[in-house]
Amino acid sequence: MLGICLARLLWIQAALSEQNREIVSNIGIAPPRELPTLRGMILDRRGRPMAQEIADFKLCLLYRYIRLKDEKFWLANALFTAQDRGISPEDAIQYWHEELADELERTNELIAEFLGLPGITREIIETNLSEINSRIWRLREFFAMKRNFPNTEMTLSDYRSIPEEQRLIMEAQVNDLAEMHTQWHCVADINEQAKNAAQIRFIADDDVGIDVSSTRSYPFDETAAHIIGWVNPAQPDKGMFSSDELMKYKEGELAGFTGVEYVFEPLLRGRRGKVTYLGHNGEKEVIASEFGMNVNLTIDAVLQERIEDWVSNPQANKNSSKPTGIVIIDAATGEILASVSTPSYNLNKMRADFTEIKNSPNSPLKNRAMYSLYPPGSSIKPTILLAGMEEGKVTQHSIISCPPVPEENWPRCLLQRNGSCHDWRWQYEGGNNARNAIRGSCNIYFTKLAHRIESEKLQRWLYDIGFGRRILADADLSYAEVSLEQSRGLQESQGIISGSIPQKNVKTFEDLPPLPASERKWFGMGQGNLRVTVLQVANSMALIARGGVFIQPTLYRDKNRQAPPKQLGIADNTIETIKDGMSAVVYETGGTANTAYKESGFDDDTVELFGKTGSTEAPANAWFVGFAQDSRGRSVAIAVVIEGGLHGSSDAAPIAFKSFEILREEGYIGEFEDGR
Repeated sequence: MLGICLARLLWIQAALSEQNREIVSNIGIAPPRELPTLRGMILDRRGRPMAQEIADFKLCLLYRYIRLKDEKFWLANALFTAQDRGISPEDAIQYWHEELADELERTNELIAEFLGLPGITREIIETNLSEINSRIWRLREFFAMKRNFPNTEMTLSDYRSIPEEQRLIMEAQVNDLAEMHTQWHCVADINEQAKNAAQIRFIADDDVGIDVSSTRSYPFDETAAHIIGWVNPAQPDKGMFSSDELMKYKEGELAGFTGVEYVFEPLLRGRRGKVTYLGHNGEKEVIASEFGMNVNLTIDAVLQERIEDWVSNPQANKNSSKPTGIVIIDAATGEILASVSTPSYNLNKMRADFTEIKNSPNSPLKNRAMYSLYPPGSSIKPTILLAGMEEGKVTQHSIISCPPVPEENWPRCLLQRNGSCHDWRWQYEGGNNARNAIRGSCNIYFTKLAHRIESEKLQRWLYDIGFGRRILADADLSYAEVSLEQSRGLQESQGIISGSIPQKNVKTFEDLPPLPASERKWFGMGQGNLRVTVLQVANSMALIARGGVFIQPTLYRDKNRQAPPKQLGIADNTIETIKDGMSAVVYETGGTANTAYKESGFDDDTVELFGKTGSTEAPANAWFVGFAQDSRGRSVAIAVVIEGGLHGSSDAAPIAFKSFEILREEGYIGEFEDGR
């Protein structure tokens, strides 16, 4: 039996020695640790942050280093060792200084490196280290009392009456507290420059921890809230990142919930890093953190903020309490400069105030610029004229008169006089022709014209110009290294240009339900089943401003899938006739926005304005749509709707003219003395 045991022992030593060495060498290797990441920013067209991560950035040290800056640590260990070995306290202190010389040197090196960071002072570090040591020693004091006097009702006051040397010897033996084997924050609240330097220097340093906690901040508060969106707590181990250990959500992390925050979640999120320790010799594998990518919007935050403030100001806008939607587009590029929806909400307070905001009677969560649907009223008339002229149903000189007697089931002309309302008004100016029908917004002209156009052809023009479908350019998420189960986009309504509501997403013209002939006349004056978004109407104005070319509107400067411009083959004469009428709306007597224009005080010889007013009943809404062109060829298009507004001329037009003024002041139209 003894021989068998000896043989077995020799076999284990010989055959399994390598395996045993590997097992032993791995004992005590630190577990992997993850390195933090930061969510990307959402920036406006000029690089101003509209959503950003405010990082609480801290540098941490293990207590094994922090304790060496505590005089009580040295004294307690010296007293214990002196008693235990029968040597003098002086010799015991010398022993500990020799024993911990390497750790003390490393501690001083790390503190020196901290002091080399911008904005870090010795006073800050010494104060933090002192607070940590005091906290740990209070714990050692408590547990020393409990362990040495377990069966008494001794209080800390009683314990502290014991001579100090005796207490320190007991406290020196308390070495097994969890707090003594973790990292502690010793440098916090450092500036951006110091953060960058610290990450470069310490990201893979085992002795220094980088602790990053962050909050999402929205510097412009309510501005463009419906576009920016907000973040909410994520569901751990669920969602598109669940298969990626370093991207999947952890408890307490936030994820984009609405708006651009949601759409660009795969890019904004970022990816944590990781340090894996390979052995006692200091070898490690480091995967660096990848910070979230920034998203650049076409929105001008200051422009949008100024317009929102004016619209919401009861001293400036008599309709400030009424929900309003505004979209402004750079006609040349299709870039959306402003997308206003009031009332809005403060993104920084959104999560705390969600219930109150959700239940507000004016529905602040509703995006009135892109999602709400409205009958367009007379704002659709330039589009109807375009379709009618291109289909050969009228020319620029064609006159469509009011009937002598109002017809049953047809709109009536509110200005009808002796059977010749607009004919009477324009009898010395060419009659009720195309440009004058736009100028005075003649319902008879446009209902008769729309009725002349075959249903399918009228629908086709509306569709090609951008109605009845979603037109916002998609976000380009190809930068993201994740597979998306479904497309991600902002909430945008497709509208209705048929006799019934489409039962599916309209991606091609063939997806549209038919348009009954009986609906055409009502479409001519923007009523009936016709429904549009403010974005769609603004883009139709941009199309006219750029000469009949369709360009997808976009919100993203560097990450969008904007389709190439599409030539619709519209004749120059058609565009010029429409522009002539829309110019008369603003500048000529009898133009429906002429009075509002004069009262606005807008005065710039380098800028020409074009407009069209509109109003609807049941529901009552007021519209102004149009564009501005300056002497350098720049054009911006606008659409304004006011829920509950009664007249486009007196309610919506003043908002549009003020917006043009702000656009001029922000340098988007007009000329300045310095050449801008």
